[in-house]
Amino acid sequence: MNTALRLLLVVSYARISTLLAQAAPTTSFVAPATQISDGQPQAPTAGAPVSQISAGQPQASTATPVSQLSDGQPQASTAALAPQMSDGQPQAAPTEETSPSVTIPNGTFVGLYNSTYDQDFFLGIPYAQPPLNGLRFNLPASLNTSFSEPQDAKAYSPECVGYGVDQMGYDISEDCLTMNVVRPAGYENASLPVMVWIHGGGYRMGGAADRRYNLTFLVQQSVALGKPIIAASFQYRLTAWGFLAGSTVQQAGLANLGLKDQRLVLQWIQENIQAFRGDPSKVTIWGESAGGSAVGYQAQAYGGRDDGLFRAIIAESIWENRYSSNMTQQNIWYNMVLANTGCNTSSDTLACLRGFIFRHVEQSFQHDTDNLLWPCGGW
Repeated sequence: MNTALRLLLVVSYARISTLLAQAAPTTSFVAPATQISDGQPQAPTAGAPVSQISAGQPQASTATPVSQLSDGQPQASTAALAPQMSDGQPQAAPTEETSPSVTIPNGTFVGLYNSTYDQDFFLGIPYAQPPLNGLRFNLPASLNTSFSEPQDAKAYSPECVGYGVDQMGYDISEDCLTMNVVRPAGYENASLPVMVWIHGGGYRMGGAADRRYNLTFLVQQSVALGKPIIAASFQYRLTAWGFLAGSTVQQAGLANLGLKDQRLVLQWIQENIQAFRGDPSKVTIWGESAGGSAVGYQAQAYGGRDDGLFRAIIAESIWENRYSSNMTQQNIWYNMVLANTGCNTSSDTLACLRGFIFRHVEQSFQHDTDNLLWPCGGW
């Protein structure tokens, strides 16, 4: 990794707020993404904004409900939001004294108002089609549906499938590509800077429902400093579900799907954050541990293009992966998965893996949980 990106950025909150409040060159507001066909992102049409991503890059999305689950897939939790913890501060459970709402091109989402912190929560908003069936081990696909009835955004969705202590106490699911937005109440005519949190966990565990990082304390302090912000968090595919690797995967252009999930949600933010009173030209991406390394990957992706998706980065306690360039090891593990599933005799091994129910594929991964893969070379 570039030496500059190895530096641990020790930044006081006041400095972060000052950075976010500074004026920035205006970036063009990204038009809604093109429709999806056969599960593949479509090329931008003529006249699309320059911030669109080139061929092979997932297109920006808009939102649809989170309810589609494949056969054998754990079901999404319908439990009410539990009391939260942030930076050691007890958080009150959200109440419904009022019901804030936002309308984006796909429809309207209804969130929660928290009177203790005077904040609006919008939770579990999908930013991509569920990565199930033909979209498993495939590029994240922008949403292409709309809805006429308001949809609830009042509870966290399940976290992405992972293996580790950070998953304990949380529901998990393949259908997990969702995001959360926390904003200070009021500010109806404002356009606030946006901080986007990328969770850590070694690319093998963690999620945006983690109560330690619910962003309420950060937003509260920004208001107290007179530099209010909006904060967002999201989930991306983990372990082999998001970082399956090997020669076959590389040749298909499907390496580092978890990082491509991250790229897609940043495009979704460009398209939709104005509806939440956010400023798409003032987006800072920020992460810790594996989230810190993901910030570095996004800064270096595609030759260092930011595509107008963010203007600043904060990387804390950067974690480096072990197998970033070890293709031999990746092929050994990929072939082991094929042998465990019976896909080693298939002429299209990726299609074979997509055809099984969730639990059959998961059991093949669990034969060797120490080698569940991390980001590898190549986008």
